[in-house]
Amino acid sequence: MPDWNRGLIRRTLGDRLDLEDLQTAAYDLGVEDYEGRVESELLLYILTFLEKRGRMQELMDWLKENRTDIDISAFIKPTAAAEPGAPPLVSTLPLPADAPSPPPASPQAAPAADAEERPLAAVLIALESTTTSAPDPAAVAAEKALQALKSYDQGVNRLERRDWSGAMGDFSQAISLKPDYVDAYVRRGLARLERGDRAGALEDLNQALTLKPARVDALQGRARVRLEIGDCQGAEVDLSRVIELRPGDEAAYAQRGRARVELGDLDGALADYNQAIDLRVDNPKLFLGRAIARRRLGDALGAIQDLETARRLQQPDDPMVLYHLAGAYLEAEQTRKARDMARAALDVMPAEKLYYRASLTALVGESEAALAGLEAAIQADSGWCDTARADPNWRALKANARFQNLVGEA
Repeated sequence: MPDWNRGLIRRTLGDRLDLEDLQTAAYDLGVEDYEGRVESELLLYILTFLEKRGRMQELMDWLKENRTDIDISAFIKPTAAAEPGAPPLVSTLPLPADAPSPPPASPQAAPAADAEERPLAAVLIALESTTTSAPDPAAVAAEKALQALKSYDQGVNRLERRDWSGAMGDFSQAISLKPDYVDAYVRRGLARLERGDRAGALEDLNQALTLKPARVDALQGRARVRLEIGDCQGAEVDLSRVIELRPGDEAAYAQRGRARVELGDLDGALADYNQAIDLRVDNPKLFLGRAIARRRLGDALGAIQDLETARRLQQPDDPMVLYHLAGAYLEAEQTRKARDMARAALDVMPAEKLYYRASLTALVGESEAALAGLEAAIQADSGWCDTARADPNWRALKANARFQNLVGEA
């Protein structure tokens, strides 16, 4: 049962009503979704249950002793006496129009008619006048927190199903209910990143870190965004903080190694990948990352060794492992092996990887097709110009006028 419902029952009836009674009452009345009912309906179920079980007098006694803020007499209207000298009877007030009608009380539970007794609807009205006119701020906050948690949990479930838009909506709802909900900011940021909204992701992760500066997953998420937008210096700072907070996180070392490769700190990158591999020797991505650093350092044989290890640790036809193997063999002056690896890589390289396919095609000697592919890749992202200028796979076409025009060397 939600906490605010428990609080409502306790505030209204104190400890005289067992919480299990509410569930029993709900089932008695055929109400299975009592947890989602509004306060007036919940009170009606409680009171109806008490009336059915002959406990209305118990409630009345408790009200008189403990809830002096409720003026019972204001809701009791005398009617004509049955006979001279008899106490006035209590008129029955109608139930609210939108409230469910209570079942008739059993004969044995029928209350005696006297001035101290109160009709069910009058009890409901009096209780509502004190519980709903001035909401308890703590109860309101608890209800909002509960609803925020429900929205957050639903968002997490949507993330697992890769429903990015639905997850973002759920996390936004959670944040609207609880503006300091760090988990929701982090998850919404990651959902936005998956949707390609890097600016929105960065905004959410920044907010999460404003609220909780040592939040590791927010730091890692922001580092990922920064790497994607080319802010490698910012990524390195975030990842250094992650390593400070969690020294055994091999993923943080690997990400920082990638950032340092892009920053040109190749020795630092190699040290990071070495540390990551010491922590997790069975992760092929770590060997791939170190191989890339070794290629940049001119250590082709060391790169080949790492790449062959990566192949043994995972499926041997990973396209990026084969791509780098082809380049490393070429740098090691093993041209035949380089071309064999390039053909193997082309067989599995996704069609949308325009640049990598063009580069491999150049390595196997298909110049025209390679240049056409390079042109398409550059049209999609001009950043490939710099990559092509440094890529040894284009060695045979360095003097080609079309290649020079495409990469801006003409």
